[in-house]
Amino acid sequence: MCSADCLLVLIAIIFPPLPVWIKRGLCSADSIINIALCVLGFLPGLIHAWYIISVTPDDYEYRQVAQEDVERDGNVSYYYVTGPHAVPPAQQGAHQSDQPNYGTAGPAQPVNTQSEGQQGGAGGNGDVPPSYNDAVAQEALSKYAFEELCMSYNGGKDCLVLLVIYLAAMHTHFSSRLSISGDSDASATTNGLSESHEAASSHFPNSVKCVYIQPAHPFSEVDDFVHNSAADYHLDLATSHKPMKAAFAEYLQDRTEVKAIFVGTRRTDPHGASLTHFDPTDRGWPSFMRIHPVIDWHYQEIWAFIRHLQIPYCQLYDMGYTSLGGTNNTHPNPKLGVAQQDGSGQMTGQIIFRPAYELQDDHEERLGRS
Repeated sequence: MCSADCLLVLIAIIFPPLPVWIKRGLCSADSIINIALCVLGFLPGLIHAWYIISVTPDDYEYRQVAQEDVERDGNVSYYYVTGPHAVPPAQQGAHQSDQPNYGTAGPAQPVNTQSEGQQGGAGGNGDVPPSYNDAVAQEALSKYAFEELCMSYNGGKDCLVLLVIYLAAMHTHFSSRLSISGDSDASATTNGLSESHEAASSHFPNSVKCVYIQPAHPFSEVDDFVHNSAADYHLDLATSHKPMKAAFAEYLQDRTEVKAIFVGTRRTDPHGASLTHFDPTDRGWPSFMRIHPVIDWHYQEIWAFIRHLQIPYCQLYDMGYTSLGGTNNTHPNPKLGVAQQDGSGQMTGQIIFRPAYELQDDHEERLGRS
């Protein structure tokens, strides 16, 4: 339990509902339950508050890296886990009509956004836990057969980061399976899986299933980038020109083996405020599990990842576009515009836009969308 949670335990002794409000929200079901228990008696309300604190831990607390580890190889890897980021009400409702919702029928109710991979501290052996995005992708590969997984890919910055994370998780997953299969009898079964399933899953895939749902008015630059990157990353890309719900229904009808789809939604996107790492689609949508490894990434973290690894990205981002949709509703972000002057200091009326990675505020990302 981290120091913040220890403080909440003490606060609960004074006023049990307050920690519940902090952990679950003022208008949550747990808040109502706690108030009702406090009316019945102080002790039931206190026990319930302590229970909520225990099952909703804050971020990891990491051990200090031993100096000998640094001296041995000279490299230190830092991992961090972020909790849910609050989204101002004005932002939650902005531009939701044209934003892909990936199976969310309406505004979601607040829920605990920490997955099993986030809860708790370091493992029993004292090792630093993996970064949450990698842990989520690894968890997906352990829950589902590779053939049952797909990725929604539209060439945007978030999907690009998601793709690289997924490919890295695949490398770890299949490398470990190859190592295990090399030390055991090929005819044996593992964890109840059949021999044929083991044989198929122990080899690196030749491609990654992806579905590209093209907007009604696509940018040619985005289309070109999607198809070029699909070739570079060996994506088994299916393109649909239908609206999102119909496109997923058609894709899942053709690919009946697919059970879960990776989606690049982030917390500040419309419909993203209350999503978790694993969410089934809402009623009325084709049935599949949505997986959100980058749900808690900030805008600048996305760009730091892309630029640090020098990952090629769509050229529209260098023209001031910060969120990509269709040509009818997407413009350069006005926050990146710089008015030009002539030699005498007079305004020329021309505006030059700085690249997308210079934007700082998450909540200004969609100012170029109408």
